[in-house]
Amino acid sequence: MTPPKEPPLPPVPRAAPSLRWFRRRLNSALTEKTIAHSLHLRRPDLLFASHEHFTQNTKPSGNPLIRLFYQGLPLTDTQAQKTLTGQEWRELSRAGLITRENGRFRSPFIIRPIKGFLILSDRETRRDSVYPVQYDSALFAELQFRRTASTLLDLCTGTGVHVLLSSIHSGKAWGGDINPRSVRLASWNARFNGVRNASFRRSDLFRSFGDRKYDVLLANTPFRPTLRSRRTLWSDGGTTGSEIGRRILDGLNDHLTPNGIFQILTSRSIRPFLDSEWEHRHEWDVLCLPIPSGLILLNGRRGIGRRYVLPGYNQLTSSRMNDRINSFFRKI
Repeated sequence: MTPPKEPPLPPVPRAAPSLRWFRRRLNSALTEKTIAHSLHLRRPDLLFASHEHFTQNTKPSGNPLIRLFYQGLPLTDTQAQKTLTGQEWRELSRAGLITRENGRFRSPFIIRPIKGFLILSDRETRRDSVYPVQYDSALFAELQFRRTASTLLDLCTGTGVHVLLSSIHSGKAWGGDINPRSVRLASWNARFNGVRNASFRRSDLFRSFGDRKYDVLLANTPFRPTLRSRRTLWSDGGTTGSEIGRRILDGLNDHLTPNGIFQILTSRSIRPFLDSEWEHRHEWDVLCLPIPSGLILLNGRRGIGRRYVLPGYNQLTSSRMNDRINSFFRKI
């Protein structure tokens, strides 16, 4: 039996530069602090829980902008009128950020704040949906080594969040994703956040970037083991969950500068691949950090093929993890 066709996702929003007033409004209404207070979140990591968690485990926020763009809940006309003017709602509607159905305002998108940036993603889950900023993205951002770089490449870029975070200390930051919708949404996020040194292109990993070499490579890869019949672009890690990570590791020599470094978040199922003498074949030193949900953060620098394994993330504080990662990379 042929499965029913999925309804199409809404078009990517338009006219990001003309929405500066909207970004200024969100800068005060949609911060990590205001969201945690409004939703009574006791732990910071809950800010990046799944959309399903918020709809099932939190009460609707009293802040209409949090309710609409963070929780993904509708607003009544009365709630909307207390938040923005009629002209402002019409601007958001023309941009494609909201719809009005049966007397209620809804948004097909989620906006999440992280480290001063506002990141737009899809609310609905489809095969080509763009994955929102969730726990893995937030943890990856927390553990990144902030190094001044002329060029940076982020593969499997999704919303472009790690390109935007890295743009602060990069001359030029690139993001690539096989999903064309990701490229459009990431570009929108860059314009909306006023980032000018970031560019995105559709690419199956390194393919569209030719023989360019980069000082830093980042990748938060799809890591879920997935049956072929149920694959989605944002979650498909192949049958083992680590196929994308393995392909990236095999391409590092051709795409990193002599002093280049990499950080890859992938499935722990990649360990047998590392055990097959990968480091010795490619002369990379790798610092491995197991983290929750069956993931592992691989930190790499040119070396003599040594591997270091840290205790699990639950056994060390975030600050100690950062100290170890920073110490590892500063030996370059």
